[in-house]
Amino acid sequence: MPVLAFGIRQRFWGTDMRSRLLWLGALGLAASGLAAMPASATVEHSTLDRGVEAIFITGDILDGDDARYGEFSRRFPRAVIYLESAGGSLVPAIEIGKLVRARHHATAVLDGSTCTSACALIWIAGTPRYLGQQGRLGFHASYADEGGRLVETGVGNAMVGYYLSQLDLSEDAAVFATIASPYEINWLTADNSGEADIPFEAAPASLSTPQRPASTNPKSVSNPHMLRKAQAGDR
Repeated sequence: MPVLAFGIRQRFWGTDMRSRLLWLGALGLAASGLAAMPASATVEHSTLDRGVEAIFITGDILDGDDARYGEFSRRFPRAVIYLESAGGSLVPAIEIGKLVRARHHATAVLDGSTCTSACALIWIAGTPRYLGQQGRLGFHASYADEGGRLVETGVGNAMVGYYLSQLDLSEDAAVFATIASPYEINWLTADNSGEADIPFEAAPASLSTPQRPASTNPKSVSNPHMLRKAQAGDR
């Protein structure tokens, strides 16, 4: 049974390490008082100016969001993916990212939007990937919640590293995406993208700019430290 432990969702994969991480994640949820799972992300389609097809992903990324995204992706194979999220579960984010790359979707984080953690792992799969000058895009290590304490997970970071290698990204990119602690965010900017080896394009004037969806992210609300980091944008 999948479990969300803020940064990483674990499955029973038949290994002792996986089982322990799943159990610890469940304890973390119980200890933090999250008896009910947060609402999943909003995944929706819209046709913008000049007939541009758009798929919006906003809010907490949870199990099942990859299936919803897959349905829209099949119907609108040329859609641009607009992102506004503080993150969520690792596995569905990676599955969405795989589909983004396989179907050659462009991804965009526009001015005034924030995309961190698992959301950034979706954005990085875009071909091309756009980041507005005032957009905020950041990464941190995968983690599990152990009684309210965010503990980095080697398993999660290994999954991220392998996923990035499938996207033909370098070791430098994998380090950049996982080096920040669960309590920090490593912000990607035009100044450090070369060192990070994560190139991107500035959002062109020709890219349709929709009305930015309001992000109501239960993950951020339940993790005030991460909310402050995302809001501060201390790049």
